[in-house]
Amino acid sequence: MATRTTKQKGQDFIRSMQERTEPHVRELVKGPFVRGFETGTLSIEGVKIFTEQHYHLIMNDIANLSIYTSKARGDEEIDFFLLMVNAERKMLESLYALGKGVGMSQVEIMASKPLPNALLRTNYFSRLALYGTPGEIALAILLNFPLWAGGARRMSKGLKRYYGLSSEDTDLLDRFSRSTRGFRELAKKIISRDLTSEEARGRMEMVGQLAVEYELTAWKTYYTETLNRSRRTRKKQRDFKDPSARG
Repeated sequence: MATRTTKQKGQDFIRSMQERTEPHVRELVKGPFVRGFETGTLSIEGVKIFTEQHYHLIMNDIANLSIYTSKARGDEEIDFFLLMVNAERKMLESLYALGKGVGMSQVEIMASKPLPNALLRTNYFSRLALYGTPGEIALAILLNFPLWAGGARRMSKGLKRYYGLSSEDTDLLDRFSRSTRGFRELAKKIISRDLTSEEARGRMEMVGQLAVEYELTAWKTYYTETLNRSRRTRKKQRDFKDPSARG
C-alpha cells in the first residue's frame, strides 16, 4: 500500500509540474524562431546557428551524463542515464547530417563558438550533476523534453517544405522528438523515489521550473543570433558592392 501511495504521489506531482510548465512549451513552439521555419520566412542561417549550438549542448550533456551515472543508486537509475548517453551519442551523428544539409562540414561545426545564453540550460544541468539528486535530474530531463521536441518537430516540417531538406537531413529533429514509454516510466520512478519531504518537493519544483526557463532562453537566443548574423551578412554584401559605404 505504501509503495502504491508513493507512486501515486509521484504521478500527481509530475502531472502538476507538466501543467505548470505547459505555457513554456506553447511559448516556444509559437515563438519567432520556430514559426520562422514553419512559414519559410527565417534565414537558413538559423539552422546553422541551431546546429552549432547543439554541438556544444550535446558535448556538455554527454559529460553531464557521465556524472549522473555515477550518482545512480541502482539498476533502474543506471539504465535511465545510460539510455540518455546512447541517445546523445546518436544525436551527435544526426547533428552532423543536419549541418551537411545546410552546407556545413563537421570541422566547421566543431570549430564553432558557443553562445553563452544558449548554454544556460546545459550549464544548469552541470550544476545538477554536482549537487542534484537523481530524481531532480530526471525531472529536469522529463520536463525539458516537450519544449525541445515541440520545437524540433515544427522546425523539421518547415525545413522539408520550404528549404529543400530531406528526411535524412532532419533525422535529429524527427527521431529524437519522440520519447519512449520506457524513458518516461523510468523517469517517473526515479522522481517518485526522491519526493521524500515537502522540502524535497520544493527543491524539485524549482529545478523543473528553471530547466524549462533555460531551455526557452536558448531558443530565444537562436532567433536573436539569426537576426544579428543575417544583418552582418547583408552589411558585408553591401560593403562588397559599394566599398565607399564601409564604416
